[in-house]
Amino acid sequence: MGSWKRHLLARALNRYVTALQRNRPRSIHRRVLEFPPIHSGQHPRSFVVLCEADKLLDGCWCAWSWMRFLHPLLHLRLFVDGEVTHAMRVLFLRLFPGGEIASMPHLLASQPPPPQYFARLLEHYRYARKLSLILHLQGNGPLLYCDSDVLAFRHPGTLIDRIERGGPNAYMTDQNEPSQDPWICARARALGLPLHEELNSGLLWVTPNSLDPALVERLLEGWSPTYYNHFSEQTIFCALMPASGAQPLPEAEYTLNAQGMFFYEPDIPCEELTVRHYVGIVRHRMYSRAYPFLARQALA
Repeated sequence: MGSWKRHLLARALNRYVTALQRNRPRSIHRRVLEFPPIHSGQHPRSFVVLCEADKLLDGCWCAWSWMRFLHPLLHLRLFVDGEVTHAMRVLFLRLFPGGEIASMPHLLASQPPPPQYFARLLEHYRYARKLSLILHLQGNGPLLYCDSDVLAFRHPGTLIDRIERGGPNAYMTDQNEPSQDPWICARARALGLPLHEELNSGLLWVTPNSLDPALVERLLEGWSPTYYNHFSEQTIFCALMPASGAQPLPEAEYTLNAQGMFFYEPDIPCEELTVRHYVGIVRHRMYSRAYPFLARQALA
């Protein structure tokens, strides 16, 4: 068998094994419900976690990993991309007394309609709701936004210092090859806007009203579903954040890379991490390595 065939076979086998590791039922998911509760007091600064409706437990793992360090600096707000049932609310509030859990679609439906091109993006591109949520919430005070697959393992001192000082905006960077929407990039360049193309939108510190919604509409002028790209939301943030004076967080502490994507290679030990974004290619490592590590920390 030629080397290229072996390479293709290895990649196909890796996709199968990692998908199995990522999607199979695991008892570890519900272990978070045994963790000591963390009270979320009222505060004008928010810690905002977003999760899908069927990933509530992922949202709880993320929130718990961060709130043990962020309490009482920020008020926890978990938004679900779907309906919030009574059972979900009870589960969440048992783990985070005083926290807030809400439906993102319900919140966005209560807001004034967006302008033409942003409305079109929202209609045809599901991740536009995340952008809309952050743009809305920044009007209520400072916020730290976090995808539910971004976990904190040690005290995130650099970020907490920035929160306590009140700014400036901040984001984590992608140590892999950054993923961008070429159509949005071309629009930004046509408008003469700087792009922080290494930006990853999984973790964002946003000060009040620092992101310009009018700039979003300018970037989207002429957009149609034919330009659909998975990374449109992130690429819009690549233009919004530098326009707000944002700065990157240190890569050594706020990690996003592909190590561990292959099932046969070593992962980054959690003991060496402060914060890591477990994007899709390493999501299986979050369940197999990160969750058991956090459980040992929580239940020691």
